[in-house]
Amino acid sequence: MIRPILSLLTLSLAGAASGIAQKPATAGSLRDLSASLEEVANRVGPTVVQIRVTAYGPNEDAAGAASLLSAQRSTGSGVILSADGYIVTNAHVVEDADIVTVRMTDRREYKAKVVGTDKQTDIAVLKIDARSLPTVKLGRSADVNVGEW
Repeated sequence: MIRPILSLLTLSLAGAASGIAQKPATAGSLRDLSASLEEVANRVGPTVVQIRVTAYGPNEDAAGAASLLSAQRSTGSGVILSADGYIVTNAHVVEDADIVTVRMTDRREYKAKVVGTDKQTDIAVLKIDARSLPTVKLGRSADVNVGEW
């Protein structure tokens, strides 16, 4: 499940970094590009989620002495991989998390469980208890060329 995502990210980054000279854009091509990006955003938008993390750790004073626990909060984003609630995000987003909450674009919220992480690739998989969720459609790296959108 993680390998297709990494392949797509690698291909996207390789295409962006290639530095190949492009033809100047015309007004018509920019309108077409804008319409294409709008269509992608409308299709993929409902699969994007906000991830809120709370981690509890010692609260250190100015002298470095630990006292009561304090809540440290952070946020990130992810995408829904499966209709039954598997979500992919970055590992650093959920690192040391005590509570993970996923918020959908329609404002529904779910408690999430961290299923697994890979620090080397900075990928994490979460699971929420939900059904019939919209999912992002992943491509196959074998079916695209470097730099292809």
